[in-house]
Amino acid sequence: MTPPAPILPAAPVTPAPFLPLSRVEMDALGWAQCDVILITGDAYVDHPSFGMALIGRLLEAHGWRVGIISQPDWHSADAFRTLGRPRLYFGITAGNMDSMVNHYTSERKIRSDDAYTAGGIAGRRPDRAATVYAQRAREAWPGITVVLGSIEASLRRIAHYDYWSDKVRRSILADAKADLLIFGNAERALLDLTRRLDAGEAVADIRDLRGAAFMTRPDWRPVEWTEIDASVPASAVPQPAVPDPHRDPYSEERDKAPCATPPTAPLDGPVRITRQRARRERVVIRLPSYEAVKDDPILYAHASRVFHLESNPGNARALVQRHGEGPGARDVWLNPPPVPLTTTEMDFVYGLPYARRPHPAYGEARIPAWDMIRFSVNIMRGCFGGCTFCSITEHEGRIIQSRSQASILREIGEIRARTLDFRGHITDLGGPTANMYRMACRDKAIEAACRRLSCVYPGICAKLVTDHAPLIALYRAARAVPGVKRITIGSGLRYDLAVRSPEYVRELVSHHVSGLLKIAAHHDRDGFRLWPALRPPPPSGLRRSAHSGVGHDPFLGQHHAWLLRRLYLLLDHRTRRPHHPEPFAGVNFARDRRNSCSYPGFSRPYHRSWRPDCQHVPHGLPRQGDRSRLPPPLLCLPRHLRQARHRSRAPDRAIPRRPRRAGGQAHHHRFRLALRPRRALARIRARTRQPSRFGSAQDRP
Repeated sequence: MTPPAPILPAAPVTPAPFLPLSRVEMDALGWAQCDVILITGDAYVDHPSFGMALIGRLLEAHGWRVGIISQPDWHSADAFRTLGRPRLYFGITAGNMDSMVNHYTSERKIRSDDAYTAGGIAGRRPDRAATVYAQRAREAWPGITVVLGSIEASLRRIAHYDYWSDKVRRSILADAKADLLIFGNAERALLDLTRRLDAGEAVADIRDLRGAAFMTRPDWRPVEWTEIDASVPASAVPQPAVPDPHRDPYSEERDKAPCATPPTAPLDGPVRITRQRARRERVVIRLPSYEAVKDDPILYAHASRVFHLESNPGNARALVQRHGEGPGARDVWLNPPPVPLTTTEMDFVYGLPYARRPHPAYGEARIPAWDMIRFSVNIMRGCFGGCTFCSITEHEGRIIQSRSQASILREIGEIRARTLDFRGHITDLGGPTANMYRMACRDKAIEAACRRLSCVYPGICAKLVTDHAPLIALYRAARAVPGVKRITIGSGLRYDLAVRSPEYVRELVSHHVSGLLKIAAHHDRDGFRLWPALRPPPPSGLRRSAHSGVGHDPFLGQHHAWLLRRLYLLLDHRTRRPHHPEPFAGVNFARDRRNSCSYPGFSRPYHRSWRPDCQHVPHGLPRQGDRSRLPPPLLCLPRHLRQARHRSRAPDRAIPRRPRRAGGQAHHHRFRLALRPRRALARIRARTRQPSRFGSAQDRP
């Protein structure tokens, strides 16, 4: 493998206001031809959260001319001729989201909107967009070099199970006929590839890029490389040899057969016996072929296990998988994963001169994905959780890549100065996980040699540094930036790490919770039932304790969150509006026996039942005869649920069960009024402006 390519450029380059989308913009910049053209299935937003903008600005900073074709019409090749023929290559991506996930729900129903399209209009990209775009690019410009990237290509680089067709499909390289596939964080590999192509090297000769995959003939192998056949489980998982039975030293029986070897002369000194081992960087592991895994679940699981074991950049080996049989057979060759970026390189990539807004060609059209992230800051990459249902570790790696505090504060200043409609609220400081910033192994040598798939399953590794002090310091420094009134955390919380730092929990819930604390549903005790398969954290939960110094209220405590979630889900289903309340992403916090029986009928976990609109009642809501038991906070939100400054309850005090009294049927009447679709949200919002007359004295302002 070639050494990691440098990310920082040799000399500064004057950036374009926006990367060109048309020939008119190229002419305005004085360009006759683009060096690289990036084709994406997303609308072009010049922001580091959008992959094509980040890659385009990075290549531009190194002196290459980059154009973008955004959401081309794939029904013909004409749209792929908009910017002309690129001098070096086409970079193909389906976008920030897998095109099949973008088009279909988990029930294989077609989605009605697209968050990455101007106006939220669905249908602006094809199914399996990376494959279709690559084929159209070759049709428009025969002989052009095509390079695949993004999460859609990364997760399909070998034979994979396709949920929508319910079968195992071959590598995307075989369908797209691309020259190279860049998986994972592509900055290093793409810069090195562009330099070598610009120097005149043929793409067919570039076979040593880390983080690259390509197709080759079955008999191809670099010189002095060793192949390990892991096409069957027994060869990949060495079985212990059966030792010879020990002889009884006190037995008088002698071997009847004479020794076949003559005695040797005594040795002069001790002899060290060593076994010759091939260097890991010159070893390739052969996975079971596509034809073998497509019909054999055991072999598919074995290939997936070997694939995930070779994911650590420090010790990963190359992989190869056969596709096809006979003369037309080809091998998919995967080089080891890319080397993670350093903090300095991360600061450079996120500090490039982005316009931080959509391209002017979209006019006033709203792009939902941009609306969601325009006031947020990405502070890190990667995740060492290794959950089996998640693709972050497979795509971004399990080594955390963090930005410096100065770089993050600088971006907050740019948001304040350059982003329209900013009113002082930073909506997120996070990444794949909210609280893995600057966490790493204590020993770099152990980290490079580690073969664990998860640093936190089944328990947190003793070598893992779980110190939240850098993140706490970042929160406090960000709050002190002039013009910033509030910072909330929108990324998901890894609470098995958070509970190790009571100071972080106190800082989080006191200043950075906007009413929702996002915790993945598998962290609940019902998700814990699938613990061996999913590898989530154990359901110890964030619970209120005497030493935390924080009450339940900033968390939207157990009962309020448990009940309000159901009402919001019901109203959300009945009253679809552009700005409807988001259903609760959190789960119920740890409930003991006393709390779980406080309100009968609410013991079952959250589950959305798919029924017609008129019959939609989420599981867990009490029956019609039990609706009088609903507590008043369900219908009129007391002020303490939306304000963090209040008097906390005693840490061990349970919410008392209210006795039934005369006039209790009024609660039933108010619940029925709240379900009217047109005025439901207005009624709840109106009631939140007044303190609840049913709340306790401590709940009142």
